[in-house]
Amino acid sequence: MPYPNRSTFFTLVLFALTGGWILAGCQFTLSENQSDRFSRLDSNLTQLQNSLNTVPGDSLSYFAEQIAAELIQLKSSFRDTTDTLFISEDLPQYQEAQHYFNHLSSTLPVLQKDISFSKNQLEALLQDVEKGKIKPDQIDQFLSDEEKITADLIARGNDFKTILQSALNRYFSIQPKVEERL
Repeated sequence: MPYPNRSTFFTLVLFALTGGWILAGCQFTLSENQSDRFSRLDSNLTQLQNSLNTVPGDSLSYFAEQIAAELIQLKSSFRDTTDTLFISEDLPQYQEAQHYFNHLSSTLPVLQKDISFSKNQLEALLQDVEKGKIKPDQIDQFLSDEEKITADLIARGNDFKTILQSALNRYFSIQPKVEERL
């Protein structure tokens, strides 16, 4: 096997070094500002995800079904038309609590899926940065877009928690009144 001559050897070394410099030049890292923004986004999404993971989705459906069953029983057995406070105030609020629980049981998985998607997007960003597939100005645009999405997810999560608290308060304040009338 013939050995390459010196000029061929130096040409190969030059190509190897140049290729290494080019590849090294294509790899980007997050700037300090970008890294801080990334960390805040990841932290906010993780906190929201952990908060929503404490909500037992099956219980939301259970409450809705429980209220529906009690309302059916009330309609068939409750005949006291003089109980106007219960009929005019408590019963409509109890029905609204059922509506809230139905809404929440369908909303929770969608919200959790959207949060997971955003977390996966952030993870993909890091991989793209490590592989040099994304430029610094694209990183800034991505983070800006993701900050808007995360703000929307946090708002949706807060709305979810507010509605859940309202539904639970209605259920636990009215359910004993329903129980005594059954």
